[in-house]
Amino acid sequence: MTAAWTLLAGVAPVLASSPAMAEETPAVALTESEQALQEAAGSGERVEVVGERTERETVFANPDGATFTLEKSIVPVRADTGAGWVEPDVTLVRREDGSIGPKAAVVDVSFSTGGSGADLVTIGQDGQSVSMRWPGQLPEPRLDGERVVHVVLSDLGSAGGSRARSVPGNLLRFGQYRRSYGEHQ
Repeated sequence: MTAAWTLLAGVAPVLASSPAMAEETPAVALTESEQALQEAAGSGERVEVVGERTERETVFANPDGATFTLEKSIVPVRADTGAGWVEPDVTLVRREDGSIGPKAAVVDVSFSTGGSGADLVTIGQDGQSVSMRWPGQLPEPRLDGERVVHVVLSDLGSAGGSRARSVPGNLLRFGQYRRSYGEHQ
């Protein structure tokens, strides 16, 4: 019996043997990566290894049938909604549960819908979260694309409030502003 060990794509050893031995040995299921390498070699086109997909990474099996290409992005190129991958979309919407957040983000982001200043914004991932608070009551916010604005009026004729913006990559920008009108400038 003759056998030779071959290193496939620098990762998994494969046993090559005679046709008689192949009849005796049960077929071994290929991994997704091995299947992609075979498809790429057969088609002459690179094939994505879907199981390796992340928010920032895409892995392809190359047509040479032996190597892979990793494409990595600094910012997210897709978000997992639980129902599948979609392009990140930071447009703010009111959700079915009443909360406000981006349409598709790589972290959980929720903005205050008004009321007590608790949880002006909450950002969470993998079961952990952090919240920013506002001192006092907040009115119902105004949504403006990727911005949420809470305007707070005082009895002295001044306006103040918070502005928050959801931006690609799920970085958040916050601002506080105060304006006076009439005698109170």
